[in-house]
Amino acid sequence: MISSSSSQRKKGCNEPWRNKERHYCPLCNAWMGSDRQSILLHENGKKHREAVEADLKRRRDEKSKKEKQERELEAVFRKVNEVAAGGTGAGGTGALAG
Repeated sequence: MISSSSSQRKKGCNEPWRNKERHYCPLCNAWMGSDRQSILLHENGKKHREAVEADLKRRRDEKSKKEKQERELEAVFRKVNEVAAGGTGAGGTGALAG
């Protein structure tokens, strides 16, 4: 009977108090324990706070760059539509003629 129960045990299951789950922080590229205390300790740390601030700055910059590109594209489309609605441009040739 003892041998059958020992054969049914899985490897590593003899330590039920040990939590094998880990928490991953993609901003810091760091692994830590999945318990709340470890996560809070990491999130309140200097490295993590700096990484969050850098990520937010990067996202703001990307968003403003994207909005600027969209405004420029809309301006180009507006000009194209004005020229197309007006017919031909100066010199009797189409403004978009190549």
